[in-house]
Amino acid sequence: MEEQELHIDQYLSGELSGEKLRAFEDRLTSDPNFAKKVELARQINLEMQLHFENKESRQELANLLTDFGNRQELGSQEDGESSQKILLEIEKPKQEKTNQKGMRRFLHFAAVAACAAALLLFFRPWSSSLSPAELYIEQYSPPDWQSGTRSGEDQEQKLLDNANNAFQSKQFQKAEKHLSKYLQEQPEDAEARYYRAIAQMEQGRHQSAISDLQQLGNGSSVYRNDANWYLSLCYLKLNKKSEAKEVLTKLLSSEKYRNKEIKKTLQHLD
Repeated sequence: MEEQELHIDQYLSGELSGEKLRAFEDRLTSDPNFAKKVELARQINLEMQLHFENKESRQELANLLTDFGNRQELGSQEDGESSQKILLEIEKPKQEKTNQKGMRRFLHFAAVAACAAALLLFFRPWSSSLSPAELYIEQYSPPDWQSGTRSGEDQEQKLLDNANNAFQSKQFQKAEKHLSKYLQEQPEDAEARYYRAIAQMEQGRHQSAISDLQQLGNGSSVYRNDANWYLSLCYLKLNKKSEAKEVLTKLLSSEKYRNKEIKKTLQHLD
């Protein structure tokens, strides 16, 4: 069990390779329960990165939990210090990737952190402005991908089919690999480039996704608007507020596309 959790952690961190990676991905395809466990771990990992990606946000959470303990009249100094202990434990998995218990500890304290994040929202009703990370969480939702048959080489169609199957199975690293090979032969395929960027975002590699999204956003394909929308979300994730605002403003002024979401996001960026 502990070795399995270690492999999940390594897979999500892009550290599996060779036979171990192939065996892991084969099990993802054949074992639905295992796939659900991996997806849960990936979602927790992403939420942790978004909610507690800098020292200031972690300290804010610590202060909130301390205050919450005082409000509930817990009475002891140990309770007041518990938030700091939680945050120290949250950091441990990042420093102990070689420890087989790291994944289990991570999942446990991620659940604690999720509860803390809910407290953060509950006790800050007066704060009307969302941070870029909070905007990203609120607005990001990955698109579905149903790829059709292309006319062309059988090998290229096989790459595209494999990429689509991997994407639908949430094997985003594998999907990106197939799409990159396909794009070497068909670099003008906007659909493949778009979903490669989404696969990179799903892996938390937002900086890598920007190049494909910029190319599509400046083009004339049917993916232009969607590419610009996800490009703005990449900038939000990277805390590049001015870049996100520029893309959203351009998108709002030129197209009737996601007007409600764009206006709401821009209000928080002003």
